Amino acid sequence: MGWILTALLVASGIHLIVEFWLINTRARDAEVAWQEFQDVNDERARAINALVKHMGYGGMIHNYKDYILHRDDSSILRFQDAVGAAKEALSQYDQVKISDAEKRAIWKIREAIDAYAKSIVIARVMVSEGSSASQIDEFVRINNEPALKGVATLIAGVAANRQSEEMGQTKTQILADLRIALGFGGMVHNFKNYILRKKPPYSAKVAKNLQQASTTIARYRRKELNDKEEVSLAAIEGVIAAYKANLKKARTFASKKRVLPEEIDRLVVVDDGPALRGMVHLTREVLPLNHMKRRQVTESLDTIRWLAQMMLIIVVVGGAVLLVPFVWILWYLPYIRARSIDDYLNAIDFYLSKVGQYLQKPETDDLSEKAIKKLQSMTDLSTELVTCFKDHKDRRDSVLDKADLSPPGKPDKA
Repeated sequence: MGWILTALLVASGIHLIVEFWLINTRARDAEVAWQEFQDVNDERARAINALVKHMGYGGMIHNYKDYILHRDDSSILRFQDAVGAAKEALSQYDQVKISDAEKRAIWKIREAIDAYAKSIVIARVMVSEGSSASQIDEFVRINNEPALKGVATLIAGVAANRQSEEMGQTKTQILADLRIALGFGGMVHNFKNYILRKKPPYSAKVAKNLQQASTTIARYRRKELNDKEEVSLAAIEGVIAAYKANLKKARTFASKKRVLPEEIDRLVVVDDGPALRGMVHLTREVLPLNHMKRRQVTESLDTIRWLAQMMLIIVVVGGAVLLVPFVWILWYLPYIRARSIDDYLNAIDFYLSKVGQYLQKPETDDLSEKAIKKLQSMTDLSTELVTCFKDHKDRRDSVLDKADLSPPGKPDKA
């Protein structure tokens, strides 16, 4: 019985340790998945991505510069749509709990957006008056530094709010970095300024921005990608390569004083469509990632729930199995002892026989002769005692068998 109880206790202990380990592991998995899910679905990260999209490449600043160079009303319509969307993104960011620094940053960005909205009205008037692109650009020039610092502050706020250190930047955050490299204050902004102003520092900025964009794409590629993402990244890289090639051409034309910005713009046209569509596709591909992270959280929690239920069953069943022998030991075993006169006489006979068996061992040779005589005398007295009680009827029933007279776990070897 002792060995059985020990084995049960050891097995139950090992099982519980394994269960606790599994629960801890799955709980950690659930925690990481939940943190990653929060990062992927961070309202501020999505708002920043929308903000830099609508302010930059293919958005507000892109169409603003295009209008000055091309003088087409379609650019104004796209500009106005982008301004509204950028303000909506700022409002979305402002709805969550943010710091005072982030609030000031939002205010600075709004100021810049409003300034561009006013400037394009002036630009439109100047176009109608026949002003050149260089004249319009010089007149409506805006200081972008406060807005750029504001965007950097908001990005830092998103980074500080990240939950998962293991995941690193999410695809949404990397895509925002790509839009920054290409958009407001980035490649397309500086490329258009270089065409308009022909100043070498803008050319250097464009080259730097293009390198940043390539590096950002390389970071995105380190994530797990599907076929659509691969195609989208390749399309964006193709447009980046086109801008690199056209930057060399622009440098050649910009060095010639007689070549006007409008002429340079026509000579270095780049089709931005593939890159813009690629970014739209990348944004869409983030949604399945959201569902995957949510599914991981659900699966981890389901596993934890199942393990907890199994642990409860093991504890209940194991407790019941262990309770039976303990109840037997505590309540029944104390009563398995000599009760009747026959029990006592049988016990005397049993232990005298055990002493006789012991005296047969070699190590008792020096005392066996004397001891055997004494033992024989005691055996004779025991036999006489049994005879005396032969006709006696004890009112108590006998409860001991011969097996009960051996100590537990040590059977008689005689």
